[in-house]
Amino acid sequence: MENYIDLLIEHARLVRDCTEVLKEELENFSMGKFDQLPGMTAEVCMLEHDSDVLKRSIWDRLHKTKAAANLQFQILDIVYEQDMIADYAEEVALLLEMRNSAFPDEYNTTFLKLVNAMMESVELYKSAVEHVKTRKSKICRDCPDFERMYEGSNVGRCLKLDTGEYSGGFRSESSACEVVKSMSVFDLIDRVNDKEEEADELDRRLRKACFQGKVTSDPFEAMHLIRVIENIDMLINSAEDAAHRLRSFV
Repeated sequence: MENYIDLLIEHARLVRDCTEVLKEELENFSMGKFDQLPGMTAEVCMLEHDSDVLKRSIWDRLHKTKAAANLQFQILDIVYEQDMIADYAEEVALLLEMRNSAFPDEYNTTFLKLVNAMMESVELYKSAVEHVKTRKSKICRDCPDFERMYEGSNVGRCLKLDTGEYSGGFRSESSACEVVKSMSVFDLIDRVNDKEEEADELDRRLRKACFQGKVTSDPFEAMHLIRVIENIDMLINSAEDAAHRLRSFV
């Protein structure tokens, strides 16, 4: 099992690297350094391809194992959502090259805040995935039955966090709560959700300004900027979706 968690971590780090290059490209875009974009787009596309290759490798390896079907499904589901982050990163990078558009100074600050929220959400998600391995080890020490349940059909949903119920080897409700409090993965997932809400507000503000003609009077330029904003927002939504699936997995 740890081998698959290691692969999840490797894939999440690759997706994070792809997003980091996109962040730099978006910053160049915001400064009007359009000559820098083609090389960075190529790098984003290369990293997205690498993430696809690793995703397919994980899928192939899972299908050849004897792991429980629902365990396979959960891991595949997480990998799929993680990979969507890289897919949207590639889509944004390709959009940037299609037209030399730009936000005026009064909206450029808001745009860069959106870009930073994008990077922070992916960084937080990547950290959450890395914390999963630590959490699994901690739970296995506190819950002797966890490994048996995790390998079986229950996928080790030892603790039902949403309802506060406890089961599967924890001696008491208090011991279950202590395990949860000692894990930071849930805090990281909550912070991904917070970043997504922050990004939604920035996204609405920028799109409204584009539709009202405050950013540019050129309809094609406005359409281009709206598409860029929307795909950045979809990238952040994918990080949030992956975080929700990660929460269920843990």
